[in-house]
Amino acid sequence: MRPETKKNKVKPSPVLSPIRPDEIYSLHMVRALTGWGDSAMRAARVGGLKPIYLHRRVFFRGSDVVKYIAKAAEAQDDDDPRS
Repeated sequence: MRPETKKNKVKPSPVLSPIRPDEIYSLHMVRALTGWGDSAMRAARVGGLKPIYLHRRVFFRGSDVVKYIAKAAEAQDDDDPRS
């Protein structure tokens, strides 16, 4: 059996959880819950997901994240040729 190195180490997949509209999430927590990386977070911000800046930290309302994802789902439904 080979000793584990950085090359053959498998990253565990993130545990995705529901986002509650009545909660506030840190940037780190939104990324962990959604599995979004840096580019996805940038795209979400450009797409209208509004950050809250407080004491040099970034937070998001759960309701804003849910609305953003719902808006993306509606856009996909509108583009779906099968509908």
